[in-house]
Amino acid sequence: MLHGFPECWYSWRHQMRALSDRFECVAPEMRGYGESDAPVGVANYTLDKLVGDVADLIEALGHKRATV
Repeated sequence: MLHGFPECWYSWRHQMRALSDRFECVAPEMRGYGESDAPVGVANYTLDKLVGDVADLIEALGHKRATV
């Protein structure tokens, strides 16, 4: 579950609770939010970078695909 500006992972707390008995639910802080890395410069927040972060997370969790 991905949040946008100005939300955070906490926005998904109710959905995660409702779905967690059937799904592995993950709601990461997106790049630049909360305690996540916040690289300087707008070039570090392109769609390619954000999608790459999500793809890397899916792989790090041991999955080849996910419903986002």
